[in-house]
Amino acid sequence: MRIPLYVKLSIEPILTAVLAFLLFLFFPDDRSMAGIVALVGLLLSVNNFTVVYSIRSEIEEIRSSMCATSTLCSEYLKINDKDYLPVRDKILLQCTEQLRSLNNGTYDVSGNNYYKWMSEQVKQCKKSIIAISGIAEYLWIKDKRESQFFSDNIDARKRGVIVKRIFTTSNRRLSFYCNRIVLEDSFSNNMQTFVVYLSDITDTGLKRNAEKGMLLLDDDMLFLDIDPPEVTSGQAHKSSLTISKYKAYFENLSIQAIDWATERNIYFDEIQTELTKKYSDGIEMLLISINENVDFEKANDFMNWRASIINKLERKYSHLKNLDKIIDKSDAKLFKLTQSHDFTKYLLNEMHLFD
Repeated sequence: MRIPLYVKLSIEPILTAVLAFLLFLFFPDDRSMAGIVALVGLLLSVNNFTVVYSIRSEIEEIRSSMCATSTLCSEYLKINDKDYLPVRDKILLQCTEQLRSLNNGTYDVSGNNYYKWMSEQVKQCKKSIIAISGIAEYLWIKDKRESQFFSDNIDARKRGVIVKRIFTTSNRRLSFYCNRIVLEDSFSNNMQTFVVYLSDITDTGLKRNAEKGMLLLDDDMLFLDIDPPEVTSGQAHKSSLTISKYKAYFENLSIQAIDWATERNIYFDEIQTELTKKYSDGIEMLLISINENVDFEKANDFMNWRASIINKLERKYSHLKNLDKIIDKSDAKLFKLTQSHDFTKYLLNEMHLFD
């Protein structure tokens, strides 16, 4: 008859309790001995239970692994068709290589699974996210996977996670309104937002990594982009050496990066100056704002002008709330004009011009 495990584990504490009781009963003048016996017995019982539970868990893991291995071998041996033998061996080789890669702390992943895995890890992140974005900024809006991933970053920030991201870009890309939307959204959602211009990066190794992009979560899980977004593939790393290497890359890139909180003000002032010279007659800008059939260049000019005006008003009234309700009449008219027509949808349909 097989005795259940819980019965075996219960025998020792019961015998200890009985012994302690007998000592207390026959040696009433030395109660400390009974207490010591009871305490030592309790500690031994707890230790035994922990050891047995640990061993049992390990045995279950081994059993599960053996079952999986057995199933794999069984299916492998069932394939006897000579035309399928090369394919069978290739699949087994791929499986072996992937398991070996996992054991070394690295795994290649592609397609929607890449975004899904990153999103799941961001949702579990507790302390910090540092990242380099190498893709064209409009893809954060146009690509639904990128858009959802950005929302996950916002949620992480709301949980108190520190989010620091460097966008590698160019002056030409930033001249398009829709390439600045994600920068503004990142900034407005209290994420530490930086930009670095690819033309300013002189180190070829650093530039190569900046163009690809990376994501490091809690200094524990690293994702590296391998291919452009159209292909969407990357690597997940858990190796401490690899993580330290790319964290150093990020820190070196941070030295050259510019805080968007500062850069945006300078940038918008330059835009306003440039557009004021280009459209010396304010009526022309007004006509652009109400003409839905305007060409792409003028539509983009209006959105840039609109953003520069809003930025200027935000700085002027940064100490006040309800900006549109309390600014003076002359500024109110200007602010209302910038809100009158939104060309964002139109610009999004012309994304191919932004690279």
